[in-house]
Amino acid sequence: MKHIQRYYFMAGGVILPRLSAQVITMLEKQDNPLSERQRLALFDLERALFSGALPAGSYFDRVNAAAAPQQPLALDGFLQGIEVDAGALSVADELRRNSQVILLSDYPPEWLAALDHRSGVFAHFDRVLPLQGMGCEDDRAAIFSRLCKADELSAGTSLLVDANPFRTTLAIRQGVDAIIYVDERRLHRELWLRAVLL
Repeated sequence: MKHIQRYYFMAGGVILPRLSAQVITMLEKQDNPLSERQRLALFDLERALFSGALPAGSYFDRVNAAAAPQQPLALDGFLQGIEVDAGALSVADELRRNSQVILLSDYPPEWLAALDHRSGVFAHFDRVLPLQGMGCEDDRAAIFSRLCKADELSAGTSLLVDANPFRTTLAIRQGVDAIIYVDERRLHRELWLRAVLL
């Protein structure tokens, strides 16, 4: 296998896992019990967010409309309550010893800035790339080919870590190797199988 020059970690699903479960916990801490229908609506919103069907900027408003219309979450409280995946950040640190590790995000910039301020997320990456400014909003498959062209990478020298099977499939079609993120242990195993982390 060729040496991996750059690893791309998606913010949603990898660095910010199980978003809907975290939102449910936040709402219930506010004495806002949720019905089963509201819980399912939150999981549907998360699926739409991670598939790209729902823009990240609309996610928060849709959460409040679906689950907390009488007692909405404040954005600051929402951002303070989100936990990052320390295991994914640990793997990113390991990979940075020999390669560049880039955080990809289609979240609003203020979300990432708040998370970085609270959790120091940016320190684990060589750079942060917002996908919103890449001109690929209507063609999600083009994201990965543009990344490769912009970074002058050839097929087989970059790898995407993402929790979204749709995006990983698009990446592979564009010549970017991909791993579906489940947890730190499985990511380590996939990297070991590729002889990246031994």
